[in-house]
Amino acid sequence: PVLLDALRIAAWIALALLAFALGHAALLREFDRSRAGRVLVERFTPTEIRLVDARVHARRATGFGEEVELRDVRARPGEGAVPERMILSLTAGRGRRGPASRAERLLWPGTEVRLALRIGPLHPPRNPGTPDREHALARRGVAARARLVKPDWVVERVPVDSPWARISVTFAGLRRDVCERVRARLEGRGDGEGLVRALALGDRRGLSDAARRSFRQLGLAHLVSVSGLHIGFVALPAAWSIARLRTRFRFRSRPVLGFLSPIAAGCVAAGFYAWLTGSEVAALRASLLFALFGLARGLGWTIPPAPSLAAIALLLLVVDPANLFDVGARFSFGACAALVAGGIWIGRVRRDPVAPVRGVIPPANAAGPARRALLAFGDPLRASLAVSIGMLPLVELYGLPRSFPSPLVNALAIPWAGFVVMPCALLAALLAYALPAEMGARMLSALLAPAAWLERAAGALAAQLPAAWIGEDLPGRLAWPGALVLVAVAFYALRRGDGISAALLWLPLALIGIAPLREAAFAGALPRVVFLDVGQADAALVQTRDAAWLIDSGSGPEDGSGGGAVLNALRAEGVNRLDVLAITHGDLDHRGGAFRVLSAMKVDELWLPALSAPDRELDALAAFAAGKGVRVRRVAKGDRWESGEAMKVEVLWPQAAARPSRSGRSDREWPAETIGAGLAFGPGRARNDASLVLRVELAGLRVLFTADVGANVEAALQTRPEALRSDVLKVGHHGSRHSSSARFLATVAPRIAIVSAPCDAGRGLPSPLALGRLRAAGAELGWTGRDGAIAVAADRAARPVMRYWGSPRQCAAGFSRAATTGRSGID
Repeated sequence: PVLLDALRIAAWIALALLAFALGHAALLREFDRSRAGRVLVERFTPTEIRLVDARVHARRATGFGEEVELRDVRARPGEGAVPERMILSLTAGRGRRGPASRAERLLWPGTEVRLALRIGPLHPPRNPGTPDREHALARRGVAARARLVKPDWVVERVPVDSPWARISVTFAGLRRDVCERVRARLEGRGDGEGLVRALALGDRRGLSDAARRSFRQLGLAHLVSVSGLHIGFVALPAAWSIARLRTRFRFRSRPVLGFLSPIAAGCVAAGFYAWLTGSEVAALRASLLFALFGLARGLGWTIPPAPSLAAIALLLLVVDPANLFDVGARFSFGACAALVAGGIWIGRVRRDPVAPVRGVIPPANAAGPARRALLAFGDPLRASLAVSIGMLPLVELYGLPRSFPSPLVNALAIPWAGFVVMPCALLAALLAYALPAEMGARMLSALLAPAAWLERAAGALAAQLPAAWIGEDLPGRLAWPGALVLVAVAFYALRRGDGISAALLWLPLALIGIAPLREAAFAGALPRVVFLDVGQADAALVQTRDAAWLIDSGSGPEDGSGGGAVLNALRAEGVNRLDVLAITHGDLDHRGGAFRVLSAMKVDELWLPALSAPDRELDALAAFAAGKGVRVRRVAKGDRWESGEAMKVEVLWPQAAARPSRSGRSDREWPAETIGAGLAFGPGRARNDASLVLRVELAGLRVLFTADVGANVEAALQTRPEALRSDVLKVGHHGSRHSSSARFLATVAPRIAIVSAPCDAGRGLPSPLALGRLRAAGAELGWTGRDGAIAVAADRAARPVMRYWGSPRQCAAGFSRAATTGRSGID
């Protein structure tokens, strides 16, 4: 036996080493493919239109729409080579009503298409605390990003040279037709429609922003993203149904296929559902596990859960190594590992399906419906608690909101979703596809009702929970070593059946949170200003030893889920609270992450500009902040803020409102309860020209933030030239040609000018004219899209010095880093 055990261990080690070697070789091939593609893309003209043939490999929902991964991309003969793999962004708003474009209807996995594209380099943002997405895409061989010239410039191709390709395209077309027909039938039916489409088809486009936010806050986001849980919802009922039929019709005789017939039915159901919903890694993992355990059960084998998980992971590693770097895969395997570690998943069937959990539910010696219901609820609660505890380190690592009531909410929501909502969703999708449009309206409404109830219940509960229960960071958060010790002790308690101790350990983990992991600081000594790389948006951290400001919060979707990269960067730079969050104006590229920052971090004050008319977006933000206990200030020219001698802030624009109220005070002095009403400033002023313009002094270093104001406001500001002179200028409106006039730059006389814009912006920002004026003014240029996040601090001679988070990129001719700076910077 000892020799056999040693041989078995050696075989597992050899198998693991072989899998890792094959995965490593596959990754190297993908990196080489990506490198070759980048060389091609660097020669392309951004505005050039290319007609290509491609195969759609995957389609994923993102915060700004959808993302399509194209493979086997080929240009027409005689038009030169193109990268084999690229990412295509579909920017149509999620949840949008009305007819879908040809691109939305045709670009489904497996489809062969011909498209008209503009192809450019990837160039994702680079910030401290955020994974390198360019490197992540390179693991899949992706080398470029593409934009459709027009949403309707897409046609489907039918391959004629390969029968297997024709079969693949046929099945892809079937899946596409099912999803589009169901979408057309269910769209506009009210609450529940988006959740039904997400559960039945993996199509999350119909989910409302409110539903997404409430599910995320309660820790139920996994319910709207197809995972192993959903595979179980489909496969287990299918297997159970066949087993019951076998028992009913072959009660006294042994069936031909024995136990394998229900397992085969479950595998077919799981495989079909995984294919229909897009075959994400979590669904593949669950389907393979179901097949493995079913086969083992049919053959009379016993396979422990942990080796089974390892075997599936090794298989996915060999097939496509990038799978195991996927965030969804990490959460999926992490949840399974948590069930194993907590003793929930032990690889054998219990004799008593409602065995008592010591410390959570009473022993089973007392009868009664209430006691039996509590017994039946014990195992789901224990499983939910194990997953919540095990996943918390990953949740904190990725900057996602943690939810204190998550174990209890999941223990209630998962059975309802699995036994009620999921069957109704599948049946609704089947009826919507099979029945004519004029039939089944009442039945469809009834089938949507359970999903609608779940959405409304989640929304109502999320609205009632205190902020600290849904992810607010508290001072004195747990250090990682201490938090991991608590996690280990909680799992030990769960294995012993002591649910109360595990629940008590969950309290500090969820309410206090885990301190963020610190990366190597790149920003140098304090005080400093860190201009974050947030694309065509603005976000800057101003930091001293005793104060921290965030000026603008980057972009994000309208549902308020943006700001993740900004929040991660703040944590990476050691910021746990903000004295002030200043939103310069109401455009989405400046306020997009504000809701996330206000929800996840302690903020003392929110500064908003005093406006000439109500601004719905800023009023909503003010109301949200006031509900969090944040002081809201509408500021205008002349307002100031100081933190000792280290930091001083003065508002240079907009002008103070002067319309008197009935009490004789100006509008800016109205009480807090009138914040949402909007403030008088003067009619006809554009939103950009009503932006906050701030001058910040940091121990002698002067920084001027001009938001999105144009040349007319710049001219008005020059009435106080001494207030404008600064060492560092945050260039207005992302380098627009209508900002940063030569006269204004001569007045400011900056040594460093920072442009917050992507390297290859589609809207022409920064403008070459503005870049030329900056160079003529003698300013060193910092460009977030080119350089990544940029930190500016004073050296020993009190001169501003830039440090860069990213390696340099080639953006515009004549504006490389070496050509626009007197120093090379420090990466």
